Amino acid sequence: MGVKKAEEKYRCTVCGKEIVVTKVGTGELVCCGKSLKKSEGKNKNRLKILFVDDEPDLLKLAGIRIGGWGHNLITAASGESAISAVINKKPDVIVLDYILPDMDGISILQKIRKIDEKVIVIMLTGHPSKDVSTWANKLKVRAFITKGTRDPGVFTSLKEIIDTIAE
Repeated sequence: MGVKKAEEKYRCTVCGKEIVVTKVGTGELVCCGKSLKKSEGKNKNRLKILFVDDEPDLLKLAGIRIGGWGHNLITAASGESAISAVINKKPDVIVLDYILPDMDGISILQKIRKIDEKVIVIMLTGHPSKDVSTWANKLKVRAFITKGTRDPGVFTSLKEIIDTIAE
């Protein structure tokens, strides 16, 4: 009969990766430059997240980050493909860029609301304005995140919002 080793689970607060440690020493566990927090198991629900943006690098990074947080990712690079994904994949959360090649985020959101009025929407924009914010509020956007070029704060803010939704 083998001896069962005690396992402790830790979760990175940056990338969401869960690490299983069989023996804990006196040193601090670190991932992504930050200390790991002890995980409380599956303390959050796995969400199906539709990320809509026309920037391929941002979609790729979204896949790495959101997948690392333990959620399922669906991507779309246009308004039409986003609407199709809402119909066919039925996401729990939509992260929607305001400016896309084929239509603006408000037009997409109006169509999405006709399909699913309760889906949670988080809007991203590199061009915030009062008009966009007003329309977004009327269409029940949960959060509004301003994105900049190479801004790591976008995913930090997004993770905080998604963690709150998943609880």
